[in-house]
Amino acid sequence: MAEKNDMPIKKDVKNKRKSHIIKRIKSDTNGGMSVKHNLFAFATSELSQDAFFCWALDCLNRDEDSPLYGLGRSFWSLLSGRKNDDLRKIKGVVIRRQFKHMDVLALVVYSNQTIDALVIEDKVNTSEHDDQIQAYLTELDNLLGSLSKEDGRNKDIEKDLKKIVRNEYTLKECRFKRFVAYVKTGFFSDADWDTVKRKRKLKEEAIPVLAVSAEDLVKVVDTYVHDSELVSMYSAYLHEEFLDK
Repeated sequence: MAEKNDMPIKKDVKNKRKSHIIKRIKSDTNGGMSVKHNLFAFATSELSQDAFFCWALDCLNRDEDSPLYGLGRSFWSLLSGRKNDDLRKIKGVVIRRQFKHMDVLALVVYSNQTIDALVIEDKVNTSEHDDQIQAYLTELDNLLGSLSKEDGRNKDIEKDLKKIVRNEYTLKECRFKRFVAYVKTGFFSDADWDTVKRKRKLKEEAIPVLAVSAEDLVKVVDTYVHDSELVSMYSAYLHEEFLDK
């Protein structure tokens, strides 16, 4: 995970595959001029990065034999802070963008009747304002309270979760755990570290905020660059825009 002593993160990250990756996604056009041909060179907003996070986490819904299922597990381990080797069998994940203004909400269902709920606050070059995370945690608590009662107030999410658990157990029997990841691909400022360190509670339960940097992200995605062109593009984008300058 990102640590303050590791910042700033704009440093050379040596990776044996990096030059190969970057060459793969460049196109020689315009009379010999080298031009980037990378989706993320055009889709540079936080919303585009949110979409990649959703896609990567959704790989948890793939067959376990798929290489990209491994990406999903590794990505989940990074963002939740859970060790990959210690993760129980994952039955599936429900994902929402902009639920109650949260950048990304992910609900991971395990075989032991546990559901992890993760809120991702995603930043590129901006910082948190108006204590957004605390507001999201309040909304998350309301959601999980509703799901644990199966009261139908969040029918679409409830329905998707029930498809995963099927008839093995009910949502009322599940244990819900809360996580927050503060992802910042740009420079981590003192304001960002204040956001991560600020104490937040829900009903006397302390909810830590995990800091995730561009350097943390590439450690995961670089492992899977040969399994997906999209992962390859995102890796090159992180290297070129944030790490190798």
